[in-house]
Amino acid sequence: VIIQVLCSFSTLPLYALVTQ
Repeated sequence: VIIQVLCSFSTLPLYALVTQ
């Protein structure tokens, strides 16, 4: 579960950067 949260936390900013 921790890995999932870490991945989501790392993917959120990345997605925002790509969308920008």
